[in-house]
Parts: sequence; C-alpha cells; structure tokens
Amino acid sequence: MKKIKALFLGLVLVSGTLMAQPVADRAVVPVAVTLNQILRMNIIDGGHIEFVFNTITNYEQGLANSAFYDTQFNVAASMPWRLNIYSESATLVGTDDPGLTMSLDHVGFTISATGNNTFGQELVDVSTYNAASSALLSTATTTVVGSTSSFGGTSLNTGDVDDNIFTINWEVGTGGGNTNQTSLMDMGYMADRYVTNVFFELATSSDL
Repeated sequence: MKKIKALFLGLVLVSGTLMAQPVADRAVVPVAVTLNQILRMNIIDGGHIEFVFNTITNYEQGLANSAFYDTQFNVAASMPWRLNIYSESATLVGTDDPGLTMSLDHVGFTISATGNNTFGQELVDVSTYNAASSALLSTATTTVVGSTSSFGGTSLNTGDVDDNIFTINWEVGTGGGNTNQTSLMDMGYMADRYVTNVFFELATSSDL
C-alpha cells in the first residue's frame, strides 16, 4: 500500500513538473516598405520664348537676356536626377518658308538655381551652363544639371519643388560664351519666323 501511495505521489510530482514547463509560441507579422519613384518637373513661367528683331542694332548686337526671356521650372525627385536640354531639330526652321534655316548656335542660355539645392553643393553644373552662355544643341546628351552624388560626391539633388528651382536665361545673336560669334546682320538670313521645339528631359542619374 505504501508503494502504491509513493508511486501515486511520484506521478503527481512528475505531472506537476511537466505542467510547470514554459510554453513558447511564435507569430509572423510581415513588414514591407514600398518606395514609389517620384520624378516630376513643372514649367512655372516662360513656356514660350519669342525673340523679335526689328532694329539694325538688334541685328548687330543680338537680343540679350532679360526677365522677358526667362524660363522658370522646378523639379521634385526622390532619387538623384539629371536634366537634358536639347532642340528637336538640327536648326531653327522658317515658318513661312520651311526651306529657310538658322543655325542653332545663335541661341544661347545659362541656367541658375534659386532653390535650397545649389550648384557646387547638391547640384553639378555638368558643362558650365551656369557660368557662361552656352549654345543650344540638338543632341539629347546635353546634360545641364546633375547630382553631386553621381560625380564622386556625397550630396544628393533629391528634394521637393522648394529645393530644386531653376531659371533658364535665353539670348540670341549676342555672341556670348560659346554661341555663334557672327552677328545675324552678317549672316544674311532672310526675313521669317524661325522656330524649333526645345525639350527638357528629366530622368534618374542612372537613366541618362
């Protein structure tokens, strides 16, 4: 009888020990972060630029830049970006007579940054378009603004429309910078309205 009681007591103790062991469980909660690429450009002002030559002085000296000949735009980007500016056609083409053409390099421009991101810090002026008037080109590889991070630096040109604000200063026939040094007077162009479309191409640094 004592053996039975001892056995029963032993079973109770063993059972109590088993029930006292901690029980572990595990649940899984997936956590995901989705980054949608933001790359947006907005022309604020100066979406149509018109130069009118109506005096001999205009023909001889060209039309210099003024606020009337400015294009303002901004960029919002979540990744480092570059901006290309180039002409749709290899020359300016006459409106009344499409057989008439004018060399693109009479058209010059500089670019300035007026937002929180600045040249020499977050922004790279790839070909000194910020320093002197540069001739308009027809090649799509004309990069005018880049990110410092794409050229060995650590700063990014990412940001919102307050960070990336720019002004393109246009001029024609002045001979400034690397534009055509020959005046329109000496070129002998026929009277017409010469036009081209200028593309602003925005893309991530890795895409251009």
